[in-house]
Amino acid sequence: MGDPKKLNIAKYNADLKKLKDEAKVLSTYLKGKKWLVGDKMTLADLVCAHALTPAFQLVLDAGFRKGMSDIA
Repeated sequence: MGDPKKLNIAKYNADLKKLKDEAKVLSTYLKGKKWLVGDKMTLADLVCAHALTPAFQLVLDAGFRKGMSDIA
């Protein structure tokens, strides 16, 4: 399994790419919308915000966030 303290950069980069691809899909869906479902905040919005907060804080840089204003 390897050293748990050692970063597997290839896996990190693959996972980061997947995260960015999925964020782009969500951003495209939200284009022109304020909420995921209907005209007001729902549990779906809260769950997505909760799930994406660490990614925005830790791995998605300012350049990426700028282009994803619909989810940022």
